[in-house]
Amino acid sequence: MAQEALTSSQGGINRLASVATFGFPLAQADGVYVDPGSGRPALAVEGSNRWQFSSLDQWPDGSAKWVLVDLLTDVAAGQQTPLLITNGSGVSDGAALATLGSDTVEIDTGPLQVTLSRDDFDLFEHVTVDQQPLVRPSTEPGLYATTMSGELLLPGDDTQVTLERNGPACSIVVAEGKLVDATDSAQAWFSCRLIFRAGSRDVETTLTLRNASQFKNEHLQLGSFELAVKLDTGTDTAVTTTTRTGQPHFSQALAAGEECVYYMGQTSASVTDLGSSQYRPHIPKQSGSATQLVDQGYELSVGGAVVHALGNKYDYANKPWLDLTGAAGGVTIAIQRLSQMWPGSLEADGDGLVTLGAFSSRNDAGFTWLWQQHESRAAIFSFHRDQSGSPDTAAIILDHPLSGRVSDYLHYDAAGVFPYRLVTEAQTQQVFAALGISQNISPGNITPAVRRYLYSHESGGPNNYPRIETHLASHWLRFGAGGYYLSALDQALYKSEWQIRRSDDFVDANASAYAASNAYLPTTHGTFGDDEHRYREGIILAYHLTGDPRFRDAIYDEAELLRGVYVWAHERSMYKTLVAMAHVIEFTGDTDLRDSRLIPRLEYITQPSGLNVCAASSGYGWEGTPLNPAQFAALTPGVDRRYYAYSGDLHAEKAPGEHFQARGFITASFGPVGYYHAARALDPLDPLQRPMHDAARARMRDLAWWTREDLFFQMTPPNGPYDYRMVYSYGVCGQYIKSIDAYDYHPILLGMAETYRDLKDVDLPMALEFLDTGALQLRAAKLHDQLGWLVQRLECQHFFATWLEQYGS
Repeated sequence: MAQEALTSSQGGINRLASVATFGFPLAQADGVYVDPGSGRPALAVEGSNRWQFSSLDQWPDGSAKWVLVDLLTDVAAGQQTPLLITNGSGVSDGAALATLGSDTVEIDTGPLQVTLSRDDFDLFEHVTVDQQPLVRPSTEPGLYATTMSGELLLPGDDTQVTLERNGPACSIVVAEGKLVDATDSAQAWFSCRLIFRAGSRDVETTLTLRNASQFKNEHLQLGSFELAVKLDTGTDTAVTTTTRTGQPHFSQALAAGEECVYYMGQTSASVTDLGSSQYRPHIPKQSGSATQLVDQGYELSVGGAVVHALGNKYDYANKPWLDLTGAAGGVTIAIQRLSQMWPGSLEADGDGLVTLGAFSSRNDAGFTWLWQQHESRAAIFSFHRDQSGSPDTAAIILDHPLSGRVSDYLHYDAAGVFPYRLVTEAQTQQVFAALGISQNISPGNITPAVRRYLYSHESGGPNNYPRIETHLASHWLRFGAGGYYLSALDQALYKSEWQIRRSDDFVDANASAYAASNAYLPTTHGTFGDDEHRYREGIILAYHLTGDPRFRDAIYDEAELLRGVYVWAHERSMYKTLVAMAHVIEFTGDTDLRDSRLIPRLEYITQPSGLNVCAASSGYGWEGTPLNPAQFAALTPGVDRRYYAYSGDLHAEKAPGEHFQARGFITASFGPVGYYHAARALDPLDPLQRPMHDAARARMRDLAWWTREDLFFQMTPPNGPYDYRMVYSYGVCGQYIKSIDAYDYHPILLGMAETYRDLKDVDLPMALEFLDTGALQLRAAKLHDQLGWLVQRLECQHFFATWLEQYGS
């Protein structure tokens, strides 16, 4: 079904004859053929007369695994439109929107015709709207940057203009190349994606600055990076723009040479994490302040006269836009979430020049990008013959895309594309009823913050939480909560462009040879991700649901990074790296990463056995050797502990005489998850992969056993039979609980469910003990009023599905 991605603060608008775009999975058993030439799965849409499919991922036999659909439909404001996907040709009747020639790309959406140059790309060459020519070739640059000294940078002659996607519903044109100075010397690299949709007069644009080329290995500073278009508006040219939310718009006629500028500085709109001392935003911070910037609120000026001055960060439009219209037509422009992605500007003059200041020259401080960083802005050009519609609509469409999802949530489970089993809300309540739990699991909706900065990773407390995956797979796909969908995509893009070191034309393993040559330049610090908080599975899911290549390309760079991750016995680093490797291997098909990195890592961590934590003062390893399920079933509670320990962990938390300290949530929650995913990445039928597959499953069971024996315990005195907590800091030899975990959002559920699965055909009573321990954590979380943290996580859904297999359908 198609639906708008709405937040708690944004209502819907009617989307008539609009194109929805979304990805969905197919099971291998569906056997949907993918044409090797066109890349189109053999599918069709009933309920739409224009549609097209693209393959995002395929099963080993070549059949479609994840597909992207673009389809024309009507969606009433805030409603959902049902659709039916059937077998078919992969593309509807009707000509593709774009025609790729040797020198130009011609696009025809119906009401809008656009010509883009391939020889000398400079954004729009011709634009005709409703049969009225509006843009003709101009001497004004369309895509450009400036240096800090004001020197103009333009796309190089070798800019590549290609079609990313093309069909009767949607066409995406991509321009990639260098920004060069007057001597043709490359100063920066860029990508510009132009999205055209059937029946639409809008052109959505994604502009990306890419500072990750081996040919200029340094931190980058620019004065601006902007888009512009020169319109032939005819007579009576006037500008209209937003002011402050809830206040009347500003309108005024513009004479030739007269300019109107709407510049957005820092606002009070929610962003993360402005207060870090490591973060140097593009607008400088005020002296002595961690959160106040020198440009606050918005400035509106006409002809050089200030109509509204900067100074109040609470004074701004939530969705600012600017429109320039004359007798011949005009355009409305907006930058996605500009009230949170400041600084930026929307500009127009009486001669018809409209400037979209994604990285605006109005910011006197300029812009700085780290070496190996990307940064993107999305914007819209909404062309019109007259102003019969509301210009507010352009900004709403940009911020709240028309997307979709499968109405039957169990389709995602049946497709087998997630590493976990999934359950519906009704199935969840069935488990809760059997356990005597009353819990609303609907997440509601939110108005998301925008990630401007996160120090290296999301560390500590509730940030040890797979937000992107949970928000997409549970909150969006199960409940249709658009605020969580947008929040997840924002975080996925931040991690893709800021946290993953990008290497556009070299292999990151050689990055040391291209270290930033101007490391002295003041920049933001602590951006690149660490080994403990990667959460790459969310980025992969973001790609599968949107088809946005920025997510895909980041994961391929991540595959390079994972080859260089240091191998050591530190638990959290090990477990999180195992998860990342497993997901990246599945997504990229990188068998070398599996064979040369994942398998040796498992050999390193699973094999050392016989560690006596009371006799040894250093080292790492396990109490015993890996056991198969039958051997495991012979273990004796109270005698066998099956612990893992490393003397190099958590020195500050060790009691006197204690050499081995553990963190409960790392061992009991992260550990089984890491080994589970590592095993999934290996083929148990392959004799070269099976030993470490079996070892990973064995160590997963060991940690589930140790959790039941030591790490998940009943409080003394208990507040009822379900007052169980996980240890936080724990001395392994003395079994000394230094502190307990104050939160219940780290699930032990996956390890319990999978250990049950391994044992149920060997020793069912023992298997059920593990299943019951998982149920006990649910009851404990309810008692402590923290079940909401657990219930949306996919590990929790996996446990519910396993519980239902045993106790009820």
